[in-house]
Amino acid sequence: MIFPTCDRNPTDSLKSVLSQNFRKFKIIICNDGNEKILDITQTLFYEYGFRNYLAIDPGRKHQGASATRNKCLEAGSGKYLAFLDDDDIYYPIHLETLVDYLNFHSDVDFVFSKAWGIKDKDCKAIRAEIWVEDLSDGKVKGFLPAPYYQTEMIFKSNICPTLTVMMRRECLEKIGGFNENFICLNDWAAWAKIALAGFKMVHLDKFTAEYSIHGKGLISKHPEEAKKIEKIIRSWFL
Repeated sequence: MIFPTCDRNPTDSLKSVLSQNFRKFKIIICNDGNEKILDITQTLFYEYGFRNYLAIDPGRKHQGASATRNKCLEAGSGKYLAFLDDDDIYYPIHLETLVDYLNFHSDVDFVFSKAWGIKDKDCKAIRAEIWVEDLSDGKVKGFLPAPYYQTEMIFKSNICPTLTVMMRRECLEKIGGFNENFICLNDWAAWAKIALAGFKMVHLDKFTAEYSIHGKGLISKHPEEAKKIEKIIRSWFL
């Protein structure tokens, strides 16, 4: 599984990976600016008795999400690829659910589940989620409505959060990895290219993860650039 990290403590995210029901996986971490990442990960992996990991430190800060994910792709060799950012978490069933589906459906190349969105009640970030539950820690929980999670809508919008995806390695290799020229929306760009390449995508109607909403993401930081990239991606389907 591919794990880029940058200037955040990844402990909770990594703990969620190390708590998976499915155990036959390798974690490939790429440091994109967190100076303490190697110390944090080695301590945590020792605590869990986990040895199947690789930590990459390119020696140059802030290369971006696409570049760090691509470095993880180049360093690994597994037949399936999964993704997690350092502020999101998997439920224990996540890898098991997606691996089982791909194992039993050889005609499917790309599968994605659902994830809950979590944010502080006072967070001003405007997203598409429908907020349905107040949590005890002062946060709220919500889900993405249609047209999300519908493969036929990929020409219109990013159909799924990155952490919900598992794919066969050849999907990403065929399109040359993530586009490092896009400052944001690189996940949607990759999914769109994979769809256009003819790979079969399937959605599983099951919540297997949680992603954080904090208004500090790349789309929030670069709204005008995001509009330009969105226009480019949509043009591929014309």
